[in-house]
Amino acid sequence: MNKQTLILVALATAFSVTASADPGKGPHDGKAENMRPDGKPHPLLRQVDANKDGEISKTEVDAVQARRFAAIDTDGNGEVSREDILAQARERAEERLQRMADMQIDRLDENGDGVVSQEEFNARSDQGFARRDANNDGVLTRGELRPDGPRGPRNERQQRRGPRESGEENDS
Repeated sequence: MNKQTLILVALATAFSVTASADPGKGPHDGKAENMRPDGKPHPLLRQVDANKDGEISKTEVDAVQARRFAAIDTDGNGEVSREDILAQARERAEERLQRMADMQIDRLDENGDGVVSQEEFNARSDQGFARRDANNDGVLTRGELRPDGPRGPRNERQQRRGPRESGEENDS
């Protein structure tokens, strides 16, 4: 393997599946030398110390690395290629996209049927429009569109930022 391949493997390893040790169990809990300043066991102990003896042996490291390598070596040929790394990255991206889609559906699906109707989809913008339309005339003016418009800042960030200094007149 050349240096570039080793770097790719190291990067992929950093993002790959870690060992599934149970973080709250084992004799390493409570040993001051194995604890982080926040009182939790060192992450490497949780991930690598398979026998929970508070020490990490070369055998334990080798076992974790073997699992990580196998997770990256998607075609199982005993070598990690660019294609293997891309395949794993695509798989993870797909999983993240699935979670994001589920969160969007959960947020918008008011009746809980697992799909978002046009009415449910429009509900948020309808609420935002109504909140902005200070004079209830069904039209948003430039002044009503400003984040610091007639109803004040929409969120805490806008409150901290304060009013905009755009020099524009308020059309309300």
